[in-house]
Amino acid sequence: MDYENFFFYRCVFFVVIKVLLMKLEIRPPKMHELKRAIEIIYSAFKGEFRYIFGKYFDFGEKILISFYKKTIKEEDLENFLIVKAGKKIIATANLDFKNPTFARLLKFLLHFLKLNVHFLRAAPILGIKRAIRITMSMYWFFIENFRRNSCYINLLAVSPGFHNRGIGTKLIQAIEKVTREKRLRSITLDVCFGDIPARYLYKKTGFSEERHFSNIMLKYLNAIDGVFAMQKPLPY
Repeated sequence: MDYENFFFYRCVFFVVIKVLLMKLEIRPPKMHELKRAIEIIYSAFKGEFRYIFGKYFDFGEKILISFYKKTIKEEDLENFLIVKAGKKIIATANLDFKNPTFARLLKFLLHFLKLNVHFLRAAPILGIKRAIRITMSMYWFFIENFRRNSCYINLLAVSPGFHNRGIGTKLIQAIEKVTREKRLRSITLDVCFGDIPARYLYKKTGFSEERHFSNIMLKYLNAIDGVFAMQKPLPY
């Protein structure tokens, strides 16, 4: 083994050991930590966001963060979990614990309309066609978000520099703990056909593929061939 390879593998070894020994803190974020959580989500799903925003990719991140900062309230933070390693936030999940009701469905719809308006205000920069496509792309998981007695994982993201280190598994374990505390019967989520690492993670942690959804509109709006609906029952 030449010196350069030896130096590289030694660095990787020490980084892995450092992460393994680092104490992880998993909890809901504070308001000032939400910006970093959204940045991790944007980075983790950059393929989809890059397709949606095109050359306005960096601008898209700014207006998404702006929207969350304007609309998220303190009580909404319980729907997020973050993973901190030392002082650094390295992963996050956005969850939904509440049962569907007509009032809540209406509130959810109004929240998305606000998001649409927020993006449409940027139409002079993005162009009206792209702005409409962005807003429409938000609706593909709308029905999946409403299941009784279930925690729905809207988004789960690990910072790219911390993949394959068990962070996702620990985050799912934390989600399961919170879900059990709320006496809900299952955890559900949707995952893209092509996201093989995420599908492997979820299967490894006890999820099974219940059904799949695919159509030409989904591919046009999100550049996604389709999604699997996955579920993990939580027997008591």
